[in-house]
Amino acid sequence: MGSLQIYSAENITELEILYEKCKRDIENTYLKYESAEDISNSVLIQEKIKGQEYGIDIINDLNGDFQRAIAKRKYGLRAGETDCAEIIKSDKMDEFSENLARTMRHIANLDVDAFYSDEKIYLLEMNARFGGGYPFSHLAGIDLPGAIIKWVNGKKLTSELENVEYGKIMHKDIKFVDITSFVSGDKNETV
Repeated sequence: MGSLQIYSAENITELEILYEKCKRDIENTYLKYESAEDISNSVLIQEKIKGQEYGIDIINDLNGDFQRAIAKRKYGLRAGETDCAEIIKSDKMDEFSENLARTMRHIANLDVDAFYSDEKIYLLEMNARFGGGYPFSHLAGIDLPGAIIKWVNGKKLTSELENVEYGKIMHKDIKFVDITSFVSGDKNETV
């Protein structure tokens, strides 16, 4: 969760040491309650795949029928969140996404992370929700919230899922906003 306690082991000795460290670390995070029942099975060990990471928004309608997929090549990540990505057109990613969508039959968005390595796509994780990478799809022309509203109201889609601007590279940013006018209370109060 949130890229907590991720370590990379170069050999079995490092793996054993890092496994024990990871268990101890988990017991000192907000995950300690979920893992308390069986800490030994609270650590996930995966093969490290070298390749390009992608995020994919796989969109089905409210009946679970595939509509489209939007793939993003990830350039920058921080604590499990995509900070920088490019909207790409890829027949391989589209085929992979459609097969997954037809198998899962999820509703609305399936947020998928995958690696591309050695001419293969490796599924890393799936979240049946709007993920942190959805804003990239939205800014590239996808309006999934608008599509969902139309589906719920029994209306046909117009262009909500049609106009994708491929090649668009975007970066998340933090912006300070002055909220003084929205805050109530005594502004002269001291602490």
